[in-house]
Amino acid sequence: MSKPINLIFLLLVCAAVLVSGCTGRQSALGGNGVVIEEFSADPPDLYSGEPFQLKLMVRNAGPLDAKNVRFELSNTKTRSEGLEITCKPECRGVLERLLAPDPQAGTSGESVNCIWKCNAPENVPRNAEILFNPEVRVYYTYESSVVSSVTILSTEELRSLQSRGEPLPSETISLAEGPIRLRLQMRSPVRYTEGTGKVTFPLSIHIENVGGGVACYPDCMSTENWDKVFLELDQQSEMNLKDCDVGMFNEVGLWRGKSRTIVCDAEIPLFSEAGRRVDINILKKTIKIKASYEYFTDSVTSVRVRGY
Repeated sequence: MSKPINLIFLLLVCAAVLVSGCTGRQSALGGNGVVIEEFSADPPDLYSGEPFQLKLMVRNAGPLDAKNVRFELSNTKTRSEGLEITCKPECRGVLERLLAPDPQAGTSGESVNCIWKCNAPENVPRNAEILFNPEVRVYYTYESSVVSSVTILSTEELRSLQSRGEPLPSETISLAEGPIRLRLQMRSPVRYTEGTGKVTFPLSIHIENVGGGVACYPDCMSTENWDKVFLELDQQSEMNLKDCDVGMFNEVGLWRGKSRTIVCDAEIPLFSEAGRRVDINILKKTIKIKASYEYFTDSVTSVRVRGY
């Protein structure tokens, strides 16, 4: 009976170590963008003055190419003892592009490895054990977009929707989801007046941070730029947006870095550029909203150093 009990105990201990993340590697972080697949110390346990490596592997898991990818290592000191890990200044360059997955070719997103060559501090006291928690931050620039369409079947349908207080039928045509997710919702009431040549209705733009990191605009160099994206209406859109909570082609702050909903008045013209009325039977119009931003995610690992 003792062997099964010991085995169960060992499994519980291993699970506790994996959950606590005391030493070793990190699981993938970063959501639908550049994900941190590994950040680990090799070896994670060593004696003072010994060399070791910090290993980083990232991959582009998003739908678009990531640009200006760069890495930053920090938190290599201890607060109380004043000791410090020393690492050579590797991985300081900026990667211009990290390719996205190609479903048609069956390829996953491009990945890149970075290795810092480090040394444990020499002056760890005899029989002492010091835990270091070096951190890495991965920066990159990205875009997210959503394309939706609205279909108007007839003038009678417009009047019916207007009287019932229902929104126009719509569908999402395409999504390019990075760490920032965009959603559009056509709302009521629908306003249509004969002779005005336009249909208007409220439209909600929901912005959500799903990447587990921080979005910045125009960059992440200053904390004043954190929790912001640049929102714009694509020029190919067949609708106009007016009286938005935040104007288009402007930076938008995210509530507590997580989300923001913006409401605009959408306007669909029912006349062509030549001024002729468009046949309203099965009229379909599309709209594309895009968010641009720099983004960063963090990961931490642990190194245990013992004194001789």
